[in-house]
Amino acid sequence: MSVEIADLLTEWMQEKNQPHATAWIEAFASDHAMVAIPVEASSHGNNHLASIMERSLDIDAHGGRLSDLLLRTLRDRSISKTEADQIAAQVDQEMRLLAKMRRNVLRIADTGGHLVMNQTAGA
Repeated sequence: MSVEIADLLTEWMQEKNQPHATAWIEAFASDHAMVAIPVEASSHGNNHLASIMERSLDIDAHGGRLSDLLLRTLRDRSISKTEADQIAAQVDQEMRLLAKMRRNVLRIADTGGHLVMNQTAGA
């Protein structure tokens, strides 16, 4: 199957609201020692300084949760399947947040790099 056909099938499955329409992409990446990170779309006008700062703090908070999970898990010098699943889920959340931050920062730089200081309407 060509990538073009796989892409068309993926789009069709998304139109049918199939929740695992893109799972093959993640599996394909994993088979080739890569990671595909699903990141939901965002508004293109999101260049507010407060938004960037909030995303950064959110990443820091998630990092603390990951550290806590790791510390609690490794106290007994073993990792259960449940603990591994929790750690993997936390890592996935952080990767998504980092991917969003990366996308937004690059988008801002591509549009001139100017950040808006105030998010209030009409400002």
